[in-house]
Parts: sequence; C-alpha cells; structure tokens
Amino acid sequence: MGVWTSVGDIFLSLWETYVSPRSSGRMDFMQHLGACCSVAFMSAGLLSVAFSWLLSPFTVFATSWVIVSVLLCCSKHVRCFTLLFFLSCGLREGRNALIAAGTGVVIFGHMENIFHNFRGLLDSMTCNLRAKSFSIHFPLLKKYIEALQWIYGLATHLSLLDDLVSWNQTLAVSLLSPSQALEAQLNDTKGQVLGVLYRTVTATKALSSLGQQLLALTGLLLVLLGTGLFLKRYLGPCGWKFENIYITRQFVQFDERERGRQRPCVLPLNKKERKKYVAIPSFWMTPKERKNLGLFFLPILTHLYLWVLFVAIDFLLYRLIFSVSKHFQSLPALEVRLKLHRKIHFWLPVLKTIRKKQMDTTDEGQP
Repeated sequence: MGVWTSVGDIFLSLWETYVSPRSSGRMDFMQHLGACCSVAFMSAGLLSVAFSWLLSPFTVFATSWVIVSVLLCCSKHVRCFTLLFFLSCGLREGRNALIAAGTGVVIFGHMENIFHNFRGLLDSMTCNLRAKSFSIHFPLLKKYIEALQWIYGLATHLSLLDDLVSWNQTLAVSLLSPSQALEAQLNDTKGQVLGVLYRTVTATKALSSLGQQLLALTGLLLVLLGTGLFLKRYLGPCGWKFENIYITRQFVQFDERERGRQRPCVLPLNKKERKKYVAIPSFWMTPKERKNLGLFFLPILTHLYLWVLFVAIDFLLYRLIFSVSKHFQSLPALEVRLKLHRKIHFWLPVLKTIRKKQMDTTDEGQP
C-alpha cells in the first residue's frame, strides 16, 4: 500500500508541476521544464511516425521535440491541448481512428511482403525448370532409350573369326544438352510472368507506401481535429453542459477547511453521489468500471489478433517458399548418356600363329 501511495504522490506532484503556471524560481522552473520535456517526448514520437515520409524520423523527432517543449513551457493552452490529445487517444472515437489507421498499415505492409515472396517462389521455380528442363520429358526419353537398346539387340553381330576372336559390346545412353525449344519457352513465360509481377509489385509498393503514410497522418489528424473541436465546445458558450464529476485533492482540502470552520461541507458522499462522482487519483476500479474497461479494450484485442494472424500467414508463406526453394536447389542433376564400348579379346593360339608367320617371313627374306 505504501508503494501505491508513493506512486500516487509522485504522479500528483508531476501533475501539479505540469498544470501550474511557470514559476520564477530556478528549481520550480527546472521541474516544470522536465515535465514538459517528458510530455513533448511522447508527442514527438507520434509526430515522427506520422511525418516520417516527409523527412527522416530522427530529424522529425528532434525538431518536433524542441518545438513542442518550448510551446508547452510557454503556453498553458498548449499543455491543456496536448493532455486532451492523449486522453482522446483513449476515448472511443480516437481508439477507432487509431485502430483503423493501424489495420490499414498492417494490411498494406503484408500485401507487399506476400508479393515479394511470390516473386521469390517464381524465380526459384524458373531456375529449377531451366536447370532440369530435360527431366520433364524423362518418361519419353526412357521409352526412346529402351527402343535404342531393343534395336541394338536385333542388330547382326560381327561373325568374323568367331572361333578366334571374342566380341564384347556394351551400349550406354547419355543426353548431354537440354531442349532448346523448352528453354526458349521458359524464357518467354518467365518474361511475361515477371513483367506482370513486377508491375503488380511496383504498384502495390507505391500504394502501400502512400497508404501507410496517409493512414498514419489521417489517424493523427482525426484525433487532433476531434480534440480541437471538443476543446472549442468546452470553452464555448455551451461549456456549462460538461459537468465536472471528478473530486480532486484540492477539493478535498477545501472541504476539510470548510468543515473546520463549521461551514456546510460536501464530503462524505452518500451512496447516490458515490455512483455519480469520481475521486482522483483512484487506483481501484469498481466492477462497473472494470466491465467498461474490458468492453473498451475488446476491439483493440480483436484487431491485435487479426494483426498477429496476418503476421503469422506472412511468415508461414515465407517459410514455405524458402523450404521449396531450398528443396529445388538440393535436387541432384539428371544425366542420361549414350556411349558404345567395344572390347576385342584374341585367343592365345591366334597370337602364336601370327608370331610364327612373322618368323617365317623373316627367314625367307634372309639369303
């Protein structure tokens, strides 16, 4: 309980420093500047996301941080507007605008990734078909090889000197070059498909980039516009309609002083008043507040689930394409070769007869 009390005291101290006018004291001014710079840091983060298409994110962040910090330190209206802007992000309209912008950004981004993955799959399939184009006609080639072997078996063997010479012949079939027609057809098909795919990817990338920038900027501008309209209505002639239902610490202290002076006081509240008025800061929510908070976060959780689903589908598609490409690359090359080997073996009597004839010829030639 002491931790919550300390956190509450720190929060209230920062809150008082932020909403109070600029003090002339040095220490108070440093605290006020620190609180304004902290709020400006969060504002600069949102602005850098919305205007990252115009300049680099670091430039937008640094410039907006300095400008917003100066404006927050100098103007109480700017501090009020900035606080209302962050509160508007948690209201129903601001939530819906930010959810719509985030959903559009996620969808555009993953559509671009899906087209890039399909392009990688097409490149892998085309490369594999080009490297192994002749394997498409492998059944026909197999029949052709069988026909060659059958014709070779029917051929008449050389019958010269069958008793003296042994003939041993072997037929091997080899295909050394792929089909040129298939190669040309693959090139034409790849050119047509890649042309359409590149145009689609280029258009999708342009639309995705433009859509992400416009959606982020539109969501931010809608929240700013809604905050400005609310502030205008609140400060206008009809501002009395916005009834204050929050009980602050200053009001509690004022009520205690009134009670000490024996004057009419408001606290403690009765049962009906406790349902209507809210004491801030309050770290404990009533069952009704918890129910309303759950209903508020239900669309956010639903859209987060859809975003995670898009990310999972994109990742699974990437893994599928990567595994298919790796499998295509690991397939062994197919080679069919056609070679004819012929071996001739002479019997030993034939060699002796040839040697004897050579010796007789030599003897006859001598005088």
